[in-house]
Amino acid sequence: MLLPLIALLAIAPTESPAAAAQPPTGEEAPAAQLEPAFLDFARAVEKGMNARDGDALDAHLDTEALFKKTIEGVKVRPDFAAGFKQGLQKGTVLGLGKKLVERFDDQSSFTLLRARTLKGVPRALFRTISGAGLNYLDLELSRDATGKVSVVDIYPYTAGEFFSETLRRSFLAAAAETNQGLVDRLMGKEQTYLKNLPRIQAMQQAFQAGKYEEVLRLYGELPASLKNDKTPLFFRLHAASRQSVQGDAYAQAIADYEKALPNDPSLDLVSIDGCLLRKDHAGALRAIDRVDRRARDPYLSVLRGNVMVDKGDSAEARRHYEAAITGEPSLLVAHWSLAGLALQEKQYRELGERLDAIEATGLVQLNDLESVAAYEGFVKSPEYKAWKKRRAAKKRP
Repeated sequence: MLLPLIALLAIAPTESPAAAAQPPTGEEAPAAQLEPAFLDFARAVEKGMNARDGDALDAHLDTEALFKKTIEGVKVRPDFAAGFKQGLQKGTVLGLGKKLVERFDDQSSFTLLRARTLKGVPRALFRTISGAGLNYLDLELSRDATGKVSVVDIYPYTAGEFFSETLRRSFLAAAAETNQGLVDRLMGKEQTYLKNLPRIQAMQQAFQAGKYEEVLRLYGELPASLKNDKTPLFFRLHAASRQSVQGDAYAQAIADYEKALPNDPSLDLVSIDGCLLRKDHAGALRAIDRVDRRARDPYLSVLRGNVMVDKGDSAEARRHYEAAITGEPSLLVAHWSLAGLALQEKQYRELGERLDAIEATGLVQLNDLESVAAYEGFVKSPEYKAWKKRRAAKKRP
């Protein structure tokens, strides 16, 4: 962000606006064709998560349905399958809602972008902004055995795959440790994955320990068929970025990730920061555009504005921030970004107008600007006196 303007806020609790209707794409149908119960459920999840209640999401996960998707096509001993299922039901593997809430601060948000059906399946797409950064969660919805709306799977954009796919890897790995014959019964990619599981686990451990050279070395030892698998590609990409975003290793990791997973949303979210750090503004905008084709999210215009600020084009940055507000009038970060530009460029009349727009959202109440060093120039200006007088007049009964 341009300046720490949000530190001036006292955020008032408020409910997020209802998700705006979006045009259908491909086999996607809008909320109008969705049972009201599914939209009501999605709004309840949004409200609960913004109240920092992780159970608003976690308590509604249908572990029975998720379990069936995870083990589909894999035969293991009944006692092993029962133990894995019990682990899911106890929340020892999942708990995404609680993990998200743990990373929330005063500026974090969980926003329902839209509810719709995709290929006849009810879905709800959320934007989440937290200490972990930007992510999107696409919830696959259904009804459980009692008829209540439930979540049967989750697609986080940063992972680029459903939970059931991620859990399947864990299931196969655990099954292989208790039943070596499973590896021989599986064919193709999954067999290769399990036979090389020790290397993949070593990559993960090295990454968590900050041994990024070791991660890249272990990746190089994998068979060619597995080098295009998402998990090792993921660790290689992030290890290379931690070493140096300017280095050839990172550029090659991105190129290989793009080639192996050309439509994977996880790459685009990573590439935005990577491109910015390399001053590849055009590349960052392309990555944002690719995310936007899936998410159709006004917030992404804020990221476009940030790219333009980094490029030094404040006029284009303003255009993007204003587009974000047009798409989502209550998007405070876009309002603050415009205020930040005005303050930075000493456009004090505009700054007063931007501050008026921020308070007009009804989401915040400004503190005393006269005690904030960053606003010293504005406070000394005639525009500040006019703004202060105008603001006081609005507060009179």
